[in-house]
Amino acid sequence: FEDPRDNRKYKYVEFIWHSEDGKSRDTFYVMAENLNYGKMVLGGTTKFDDKVTEKLCYVDDEWFCDNHFGGLYSWAEAMNLPKVCDSVAVDSNEACKSFADAVKKVSDPRVVRWQGICPEGWHIMTQYEWQHTTDNSSYLRSKILWEENAGLNGSGMSIIPAGNYGVDFSDSRVLAGLWIPKELSSENAKLLYMSSTTTLFKQDGNSYNKIAFQSVRCVMDANNTLIH
Repeated sequence: FEDPRDNRKYKYVEFIWHSEDGKSRDTFYVMAENLNYGKMVLGGTTKFDDKVTEKLCYVDDEWFCDNHFGGLYSWAEAMNLPKVCDSVAVDSNEACKSFADAVKKVSDPRVVRWQGICPEGWHIMTQYEWQHTTDNSSYLRSKILWEENAGLNGSGMSIIPAGNYGVDFSDSRVLAGLWIPKELSSENAKLLYMSSTTTLFKQDGNSYNKIAFQSVRCVMDANNTLIH
């Protein structure tokens, strides 16, 4: 897929999920690499421009963004919301109203389809979609870069430990954190988290601070049997 916004090309794979009883089957198409879209800013930046998408690159080196690590984004940036939405509840601030309204339209917040900073026709991978992968991350992880417990990558999703940025850059080769379009509080949101210490992970995600900069995976809207 070629992103028309910057002509960057992404590989994507068909993910097929079978129920344990074998009676149902779901499919969706997910990018096989982290999103890398936006203007690079430096770690420690305190003033952000809500009119443009801004990303961090690991250790402030754009090489990492351009070589499969992808960009690192705060939760609000990933959701394409103003930066203030990283520090307030989305239903309490007019700037975040569009996301709050989208959540109110569905009975199950796990299935909120939200484009965020993904290209047109794609959306941020949802909690529900993650729950239709596996609880053994070796099937999802890349075969390289992990400090321990490298994956088999049977899915082709090639998840790499791209690290993150909180107070500084850390955990490259150790963890992968990917934002989910689900807010938990004024300060926290859902994050899909994988660690080099174990191949098990919580498919429904973990709570994480919105202001941390993490990775993004996009899922195609079309031909997706999980979309409600």
